[in-house]
Amino acid sequence: MIDTLKTKQKIENFSSESDIPVDYLAILKREASSYLPKPVKLSSFIEMESSVILALDNCKITNSKQLFNAVNSDNGISKIHVQRGVPVDKLGELYALSDLVRIYGVGPIFAGILYGIGITSVESFAEHTAEELIGIYENHTHKKADFSESDINFSIELAKNFISLR
Repeated sequence: MIDTLKTKQKIENFSSESDIPVDYLAILKREASSYLPKPVKLSSFIEMESSVILALDNCKITNSKQLFNAVNSDNGISKIHVQRGVPVDKLGELYALSDLVRIYGVGPIFAGILYGIGITSVESFAEHTAEELIGIYENHTHKKADFSESDINFSIELAKNFISLR
């Protein structure tokens, strides 16, 4: 849907084909786009070595979306490892973190917490309950979560949608 409404011209074309007002379609596009993950700067992932970030930056990989797409290409990890000498384990960690931040509501800090306890993918996130995920966050940060159970349930449902699209 977002691709169908990607540009003003596409919105106008779809409007004329469907008799749905342009203003409504523009709002629909904006709202639907708000649920898409925003790329996270790789430097936002705590405890990642600056040399790794710099090596990736030198190959024009500066955010989670670029890294996720590069690794998902044919032999992505091997290519980056060979081209830039980035350790495979560090690429794997950044790939996992980049996968996790694709989930609505999961930022670089929460992704790091999840990764640290073994939740390393959208799939493994979706296997947990909201109560478990809130408990993980609160136990790690020693503070009450600033998100609700319904927020996490929503994130879990979106994660399941990512899985079904693969």
